[in-house]
Amino acid sequence: MQAAMAAGTSRCELADVGSVDTPQGLLLDYTNDAMWWQSEKKGCAFYGRGLILQLLGRSDDAIADYTRAIGWMGTLGEIYAARGDAYEARGEHEKAETDYAEAAQLSRSDANVLNSSCWERAKRGYPLDRALRDCDSAIELKPDLWGAWDSRCFVNYRLGNYAAAISDCDKSMAIWQDVRFRSRSQYVRGLAKIKNGDIQGGNSDIAAAKDVSPGVAKEYAGFGVTK
Repeated sequence: MQAAMAAGTSRCELADVGSVDTPQGLLLDYTNDAMWWQSEKKGCAFYGRGLILQLLGRSDDAIADYTRAIGWMGTLGEIYAARGDAYEARGEHEKAETDYAEAAQLSRSDANVLNSSCWERAKRGYPLDRALRDCDSAIELKPDLWGAWDSRCFVNYRLGNYAAAISDCDKSMAIWQDVRFRSRSQYVRGLAKIKNGDIQGGNSDIAAAKDVSPGVAKEYAGFGVTK
């Protein structure tokens, strides 16, 4: 089962697209979870499936799942943020702004939720301006949250701010010493170094990241990002 509630928080812990979990596989897993789980876990399953559907460009289906998720757990700001993005992708600006306002009200003091929204937007590649604001707010609230630096590194890479991406990944890796969790930042730092003209340093980072996490390149390829 992929969807679960994180202990002591209102945030869902969801699987990412990676070397094993393809979008199609995650859709099946989340569908099964939505059938069997109850209460907030069911909401997490619908939210997780909505994220995958949105990543695949299926905004209508994503909105339907986000709405189901809100019915089960309507106090999670990141769901409203994701649904707002899906409405915006369909050109429904008024509905998007309503959801963005609700997301801001629910998430303004929760660094973990803000980081989660930043990361999901970074994966999709839109809206990157909102992703950057989410990460900035998360870091302001909790400067030692390594995941927010990691997420902002990816956002800056997407935006073409390669020097900023390298700096953010440096910070993420400095905070979190466990190599198992550093590989994602190191991989994106490598991509950014190559774009910034440091071919040798970039290739070295990418090789080191793959050595620790062989599936890291495939994970980012799932988001449309390759070397």
